[in-house]
Amino acid sequence: MWIIGFWRVWKQINDDLGRAWTLCELAEIGIMSEEHLRRLCKKQLDRSPMQHLIYLRMLAARELLISTNDKVEVVAHKVGYNSNFTFSNTVKKFLGIRPGELR
Repeated sequence: MWIIGFWRVWKQINDDLGRAWTLCELAEIGIMSEEHLRRLCKKQLDRSPMQHLIYLRMLAARELLISTNDKVEVVAHKVGYNSNFTFSNTVKKFLGIRPGELR
């Protein structure tokens, strides 16, 4: 039954990537403790819940940067980044290039 709560967490996040999620909120969505969510993520995804959140945001950012004409700042905001600097550095770290280079 844990799997339903686990995947419900990621579904809800995907529906609202721009939200400033906390580990506590994610655990509540999955109806489990924060520690249990951490263990499940490590076992199932090989990353922490917050690392997986960043991963999902980067997948969405890549898609938006490639498929839309939205400014980088707009894409950053859509996927939960208020700082363009942080967004740009995170994209570079995960995708290997700066956001503007995806165009």
